[in-house]
Amino acid sequence: LLDEIMGKVLSGMDIKAPTRRLEVEYIRPVLIDSRVYLSAHHCSSKGRAHVIKGEVREYQHGTVLARGEAVFVAPRS
Repeated sequence: LLDEIMGKVLSGMDIKAPTRRLEVEYIRPVLIDSRVYLSAHHCSSKGRAHVIKGEVREYQHGTVLARGEAVFVAPRS
């Protein structure tokens, strides 16, 4: 889920870039059939590389369940 939501940030910026690296910190278990809230934001760019951070939160209370950071690299033109 984190990879997907972070990729959507770039899609919204009209940037097509596959995931190069993804690090995930699992904080609390995500229970089956639980509702979650996903968020992500663009942190920085350097050349073709884009750093995105995202979170998975418990929907009702907003408790952070997992967070991640990814690097996406756009192909050369």
